[in-house]
Amino acid sequence: MATHNPNIQYHDGKYILYYIGVTYNFDQPSDSVPTRAMYEEAWNHKRIGIATSDSPLGPWERMDNPIISPRPGQWDGAITSNPAPVIHKDGSVLLVYKSAPVPYPERNQNREMRFGVAVADHYLGEYKRHGENNQIKITPIDTDVEDPYVWYDGFRYVMLAKCMNESITGEDGAGFVASSKDGINWQIPDSPKAYSRYITYTDGDFETMKKLERPQILMENGIPTHVFFACTNSNLEIFNMVKPLNSKRK
Repeated sequence: MATHNPNIQYHDGKYILYYIGVTYNFDQPSDSVPTRAMYEEAWNHKRIGIATSDSPLGPWERMDNPIISPRPGQWDGAITSNPAPVIHKDGSVLLVYKSAPVPYPERNQNREMRFGVAVADHYLGEYKRHGENNQIKITPIDTDVEDPYVWYDGFRYVMLAKCMNESITGEDGAGFVASSKDGINWQIPDSPKAYSRYITYTDGDFETMKKLERPQILMENGIPTHVFFACTNSNLEIFNMVKPLNSKRK
């Protein structure tokens, strides 16, 4: 019924599109604003899917089933969301995803959002959780995080993600960077803040975004050069933004 949160990778002549698919048991709203009950029903059915193509223009061939499903009663019992894959040279995948322990309406009392790791021998193959307890451990905090983007720089995995409170960056809704040797245990540097909701435009104007979300990195020759965001400004206008990065390897 809806698709969003795309993450596109390129491997061996194929474009691989990871996305969130949503379904629900009511007619799709048209002119009316969805009710809270509609929103909750749709949220509870978020799953990660894959489509592939020889060209960014398509046609795209979609896999019929989600690549990983929730586990009721576990930390990832509600949804599978925010796909952040790393496709290695041999086609194997390390996939970071977001979930929460309980669906709506229980989620109103338990809103813990965490990351977990799944792996696959091939991007079209079976995705398996990295151990029974596959939660990512981020020091010093591993909850209230979302919107990861992960890449491998030749030595380690690097993650850019958003923290919904001030505990990591000192600013709610800002982004942080973390790194990992194995994709499970992640460390943040002494100064982890990677981006702020406070934006300075090229014309010198500035603004604090209401939301600055879902960072996606453009990689060129293995180096991150630009980051794209989904934005909502103070006037509630919704748009995308791109910012150049300092691409010096550290």
